[in-house]
Amino acid sequence: MSLSSIVPRFTKKQHPIYQNIIKELNEKHYEKAETLCKEFLNFFPKSYSLRCILGYIYKCLNDYEQAHLYLKEAIKLKLKEPIAYFICGEVFFWQNNYDEAIYYLNKSLEYKTKINNLHIILGNSNLFEAESYNYDEYYLLDALKNYETALKNDPNNYLCLKNCAYIYERKKDYKNALIFLDKLISVNEKDSLILCYYGEILCNIKQYNNAISYFTKANIIDPEN
Repeated sequence: MSLSSIVPRFTKKQHPIYQNIIKELNEKHYEKAETLCKEFLNFFPKSYSLRCILGYIYKCLNDYEQAHLYLKEAIKLKLKEPIAYFICGEVFFWQNNYDEAIYYLNKSLEYKTKINNLHIILGNSNLFEAESYNYDEYYLLDALKNYETALKNDPNNYLCLKNCAYIYERKKDYKNALIFLDKLISVNEKDSLILCYYGEILCNIKQYNNAISYFTKANIIDPEN
């Protein structure tokens, strides 16, 4: 998650300390931003936004326990605000706790968040959760739904396109897998791994001559493969 995902919602506050917090965050001076935030919190002890920013800071510092502490306080202050749920979901994602990540990210969606990366993180969480449950169909479908939503805003998002192709290949829906691989090749026709992946799927559907063509292209690009 980028800082711009959350800060624009709070930048109307013109207090000098607040502006210094944003400056330190933009320069990735997280310890300085932490100190300023706590100082500012003394003046505004019921501030939702400061708790969200502290949650973000501790996420960046990999201090997940402190991140959750401030984010839970923020949620208690404003149960129907989406930002704290989103940051909390991302923290759980980085902790590999995908079930909790899915819960909090969906809560953020429920409260109408408009953060661009949410559907990508939610898609990743569902995909990793599916893998832990032997590629559970429910999680795979939810991952697909979120990736396809993200692709509406960013049609050439390489990660989303790759993961969609991977999910369809796992489901043995080779036709749709090839559709997404075609899109990847249109974005980068010199990605030898994608060309090999295309060749493997063509082998699975017994289109061997076409598969040879894709493996040959990949071999020209990367003869050491």
